[in-house]
Amino acid sequence: MNLHQALNFNENKKTITFTATWDASGMSAIDSWIYRLNELSEQYNVLVTVHPWTSEKYKELLRNNRSIHYLNNPDTLKYLMLSDCVIGDTSSILAEACALNKSIVTIKSKTAKRSLKEIDQLIKDISFQIDPQEDLMKTIGYAVNHSSEKQNQRDKANILMFDKLDGQAGQRAVKVISDYLPELIR
Repeated sequence: MNLHQALNFNENKKTITFTATWDASGMSAIDSWIYRLNELSEQYNVLVTVHPWTSEKYKELLRNNRSIHYLNNPDTLKYLMLSDCVIGDTSSILAEACALNKSIVTIKSKTAKRSLKEIDQLIKDISFQIDPQEDLMKTIGYAVNHSSEKQNQRDKANILMFDKLDGQAGQRAVKVISDYLPELIR
């Protein structure tokens, strides 16, 4: 049985994944979509993952929503691979979606204490970005059907974030850290 079947997903629907960063960070867009999941699940198979520190009130809503599949596990890669589009805010999962060359929709979040203009620009470049009040359903539909439109931007971002997509980014990071901080690894 494949994952699509294990999740009891409708083979005739596209699959979308929602992700949100920690709501107390001030950079989360979870309020823009959490109350629309039932509506969205009529047209799409819906997966949802949120930051581990997300408020319990949101996690409870997600756990109790039978029209979606809530990923209560940090290992989301196999689910992202299943997705036709990933919808988020500033969540680091967007980098994984980018590496997998998935179509991405982002809901612009407010500038917060932890915001970085370079990261905000990178997210805008790799995604179909909307303001919270814009038509989410229409944008998701567009992103699902026009995934290749942002491929060049995703390719550039992948080089910036990962150098190469060869599964060795962690080893390269260790080398860079070791070269800069040799006394820590003795």
